[in-house]
Amino acid sequence: MIKIQNKYIKIILICILSFIFSLTLLTISSTSAQSVEDIRFTGKVNTTTLNVRQGPGTNFDICTTLKKEDIVNVIGKVGEWYLIQTSDNIFGLCNNKYIDDTGEYSAENTILNAINVQRDNNKIKKLIMDNKLTEIAKVKAQDIIDNNYFSHNSEKLGTPLEMLNKYDVKYMTVGENIAKSNDIQELVTLVTTSESYKQNSLSNDYNYTGIAILPIDEYEYIYVQLFVGRQ
Repeated sequence: MIKIQNKYIKIILICILSFIFSLTLLTISSTSAQSVEDIRFTGKVNTTTLNVRQGPGTNFDICTTLKKEDIVNVIGKVGEWYLIQTSDNIFGLCNNKYIDDTGEYSAENTILNAINVQRDNNKIKKLIMDNKLTEIAKVKAQDIIDNNYFSHNSEKLGTPLEMLNKYDVKYMTVGENIAKSNDIQELVTLVTTSESYKQNSLSNDYNYTGIAILPIDEYEYIYVQLFVGRQ
C-alpha cells in the first residue's frame, strides 16, 4: 500500500452519482431525477451508431455518439436506460437494448463492487472507475509480469506518482495497491479485509480508481489498483 499527496495540482470535476453531473462532460436535467439502480459491467455497443444522451429518454440532448463494437463501462440503470462511461470519460445514458454485456473485466468489477459496498457501509462516496487509470494499471501489472518484480516502484515506470505524471493524469492525491494470488475470490477477500489495503480503498482522499488483474501464468494473478483524488 502506498499513499502520496500532491497539493499543487487542482482540477475541478464535479461528479454526482445520482446522475453524474459534470461541468466539462455532462449536465443532466433535474427533471430526469429518477432512482438509479447500481449495476456495473463492461458493455459493447451492438448497433451501427448509438446516441448517448443527457437523460433517460430521446427528448434529452445528445452528448456523444458511439459506433458498433465500442466498449463502455455500465455504472447504473434508470428504467430501461443504462448510465454509461465512455472510453473518453464522457458520462451519459442510452437505451439498454443497444448495449451487450461482454463479460469482460468481471474480476475487476467484482473487486470494485466489493470495495464500494464497504465504502457505502462506512458512508464514504463510492469510487468511480476511470478508464485511463485502468489502462495505466494494466501497464503496471504487465511491467511487473515482464520484469519479475513485486514493488510499488518500477525501474521502467518509476514510482506511482511518476508513472501518472508520465501519462499526464491530473490528481491531488495518489495511492496504489498491489497483490498476487492464485484465486480471484482470495484477492477480493484480501483487498477488502486487510487493514493495509483498506487504508487506500476506504480512504476519503480518493474518488477515482483503475483496476487491472492479469494472469502471471495459469496458476497466479497480479492485481494493481490505482487511486486518485480530484476535487
